[in-house]
Amino acid sequence: MNEILIVFRHNIRRAISKKNYILLTILLTFISISLAIYFTSKFEMKGNIAYVTQEGKNDIHVEGFHIKNINKIPSMSEFVIKKYDAAVIPKENGQIEVKTIKEHDFKEKIERAFQQKSIGSFHQNEVRKVGTNILGYLCMFVLLESIMFMSFFTEDKENRTFTRIVSSPIRIHHYLFAHFLFTFFIVYIPTLLILIVEKIVFQVNIGFSYLEYSYLLAILVMIATSFSLFMSTIIETTDNTMMLSSSIIVFTSILSGSFFALKQNDGIVDWFVQILPQKQYLSIIDGVENGYNIARYGGAITYISFIILLFFMLSIIICKKRVQEGRY
Repeated sequence: MNEILIVFRHNIRRAISKKNYILLTILLTFISISLAIYFTSKFEMKGNIAYVTQEGKNDIHVEGFHIKNINKIPSMSEFVIKKYDAAVIPKENGQIEVKTIKEHDFKEKIERAFQQKSIGSFHQNEVRKVGTNILGYLCMFVLLESIMFMSFFTEDKENRTFTRIVSSPIRIHHYLFAHFLFTFFIVYIPTLLILIVEKIVFQVNIGFSYLEYSYLLAILVMIATSFSLFMSTIIETTDNTMMLSSSIIVFTSILSGSFFALKQNDGIVDWFVQILPQKQYLSIIDGVENGYNIARYGGAITYISFIILLFFMLSIIICKKRVQEGRY
């Protein structure tokens, strides 16, 4: 325990010595997360539908959506940045064509709503609520933050400090666990405070209660911290760790639906998406916000716990093996 505290305190001193870099990073993260939280909760993620017509304005109303008349089909980039959730294109035979990058169920419900000429009768059960969107946006930021703060470990390897550490009485698993704890707390505490400040200062609906955020955010940060520890273990330099990890984080965050739900095609890509921890995490928070007990998602929680433990154990095993090989 004393070994863990020594490394933990040393990391705190290092963070303080780099206060300009750390404060700038936290400030930028604060602004980014705050904007995501503010706009997500303020507008409650109402869907935007582009109604493509050359006949001028059509007075169509569907509950839960903002419908805008335009004269050409939106580009793919407009769907990606969520300017539009879908485009509805009327056909000559009275039918419509729906274009969207969201899941098939979403497309079918839009088709039914427009074909039935419903006025205010369509409910978007599949549109995420405020809390789920906030934590969804946070996924990528938290993962990137964890990689940044875990750089203290890769710095130790680069400047040969780790070589002296493995020659001391400090056990490798204690040393790695200290980095895990440090990264967890330095990411978790500011992020939770940002959520509280948003709620108090801006008086916005953030979806979950503070208690729910405390444990749901803890799960996310543990995923991020274990991943960052693993990546920092298998890659020797800080720059390479940041570059590769950032690419993986951005790619998997988009693919898992952290920002918006993607179409499901029941293929190998969907199978890959389902095994992503972010995807399992999003299913948990979406269910909790819709009133389900978290125990309902025992399978997803078990899977996430396994991934966290796997990353941590692999980090220890790889580190010990490389020490035995004389690489440090």
